[in-house]
Amino acid sequence: MTRSDDDHVGDSAELAAQSHLASRAAGSLEQLSRDLRDQRERAATIDDPSVAAATAKALEALSAEAEGLVVQVRRLAGMTEEEST
Repeated sequence: MTRSDDDHVGDSAELAAQSHLASRAAGSLEQLSRDLRDQRERAATIDDPSVAAATAKALEALSAEAEGLVVQVRRLAGMTEEEST
């Protein structure tokens, strides 16, 4: 049994939509990473040095995690775009 052209068009449209959503998610994650870095800089203004250092370290780890997710989501978006062609 072969798939109809309509099925292939539907698959392509779904993949394009997924790629678009992945791109938007990556953009949101990039913004989150920037926001976390900004918060890390603000952590330096905390009066207690040990709290400031711990807060900055935690925010840096979260930012790095967000950046890793950006790479994964962009890779997924790229794979999705390749599949749709």
